[in-house]
Amino acid sequence: MEFVAATKDGLIVYDAADIDKSTDNGGNWSSGRCSDGRKLAVQASMPSAPNAFGFAWSDDGRYLASVCDEGVRIYDADKSYKKVRELEKVAPDVQGRAGGVRSLYKQFLVSVSAGGGDVGRRRDCISLSEIIQERLTEINADSFVWTKSAAGSAFEALDQPDEEGEVIAPAAPVTPPRPLPLSELHRYDSGLVQVTQWFERVISLGFRYLLALDQHKVADRNVSQTRDIVRAALAERTIVVVCSFIPDSSFLSHGRNAQALWNPIIADIAEYPRPLPIIVTSKPLYRWGKASCLRHLRDQLWHQQQASFDSWVHVDDRLDIVREIDAERGLRGVHWDVRDRRSLLELCRAEGVL
Repeated sequence: MEFVAATKDGLIVYDAADIDKSTDNGGNWSSGRCSDGRKLAVQASMPSAPNAFGFAWSDDGRYLASVCDEGVRIYDADKSYKKVRELEKVAPDVQGRAGGVRSLYKQFLVSVSAGGGDVGRRRDCISLSEIIQERLTEINADSFVWTKSAAGSAFEALDQPDEEGEVIAPAAPVTPPRPLPLSELHRYDSGLVQVTQWFERVISLGFRYLLALDQHKVADRNVSQTRDIVRAALAERTIVVVCSFIPDSSFLSHGRNAQALWNPIIADIAEYPRPLPIIVTSKPLYRWGKASCLRHLRDQLWHQQQASFDSWVHVDDRLDIVREIDAERGLRGVHWDVRDRRSLLELCRAEGVL
């Protein structure tokens, strides 16, 4: 399992599955040394802007895009992070700078850069399908216009005369994005960037409140009640997600069981902004627990987007987890005891969550 750390030395890719448990005190983050003396295997190092801002994975985890002083670069993780594409910054002679980079759908990476003086902004769209097929042709960003159609293509080619009568030729056709899955698994230690981007999207759609459900003995206690709570929450501008503890040894099996429960629910509720995130923690409490995960998500969302939900609520059958969540500023835990005969919707109504 690989993850990226943004450091003052650039972007460093580590392998979380390759840990040397020796207590050698030599080295630092650039060599993979952790604060407790253990070392992670360093897979690759890439340059980034001095403020270490602007990098994103493609949704399939194969490509990593980063911003550096020279512009935007894309690396192929399957080829030892070989650089496969580069976009120069706007007008280097006037200190143009490359800005943020983010992933859109599963097939595109978009960067924004700005120049100085009279130089304007430019948006570049990179089709990952062209990289895969090694057709690394330049895409003319001026031939596209941004659209917000949820189901349509991300860009529309323009084929209209400009003010002087010259026809702008459309760029190569863009492969439409594949349909979004009904639900997706996200591990606390590697998947929170995608969850934060999804949170940003649902907030822009008008959702103001977050309701996280434990999977075992909460969401799976009664599927019909779980479907009812999702419908009722949507009517109250509340988005429902899953935050569940699954040991590493059972991640795939239990994670697939969770998806098997949620996929039919989301398929029946067309207005739910897919895919539903199933956030998995490797511990129930403390450093890698649910309270830590929700706090991290809230802080990351605010730090990156200056946005947040008005309330963050988690429902769990374990009282110790609920108490730890309640101790976090801005988070609230609701206890649903296994002996409680109320439905999940009745519980949330009584607790003022909905």
